[in-house]
Amino acid sequence: MSNEITKSKSDSDNMTITLDKSRENFTDRVTKYNAIACSHRIDENWDRHQAITESTNNLKALNAQGGLQEMIVAQMTSIHLLQQMTVALANSSGLADSKQYYTNSAIKLANCFTQQAALLAKLQGDGQKIVVEHVEVHHGGQAVVGNINNSHTDTL
Repeated sequence: MSNEITKSKSDSDNMTITLDKSRENFTDRVTKYNAIACSHRIDENWDRHQAITESTNNLKALNAQGGLQEMIVAQMTSIHLLQQMTVALANSSGLADSKQYYTNSAIKLANCFTQQAALLAKLQGDGQKIVVEHVEVHHGGQAVVGNINNSHTDTL
């Protein structure tokens, strides 16, 4: 019986190591793809290691925890860079049609970034709770105990 317990603990440890390694590999892939997406690879001075370091710093700066948050942060940094480049193109364009095209693109990218930032904030919710220690309900009054959702719906 002790062999079975030892074996299950060992299997559990192996699964944990495998899961940790899978997460590490996933983060590495997200970081490398983001480094490529956010860099000028056609530039002859492109430094792969510097690009990966910058991508890793972005994940840390935005406190990405876990695969989904890492992917969102990677998308956010790519979208942000593209949006900034598009604004620069709009500002430097002398043609009205090109300026309008780049401006519209920049607005769409900015909206995309805003949605991604809102999703990241929601995923990183700090779990704030409000604790009410004392409630007085007088004759004719009402009190609600439980989770309150502040959603507004219109009814006909």
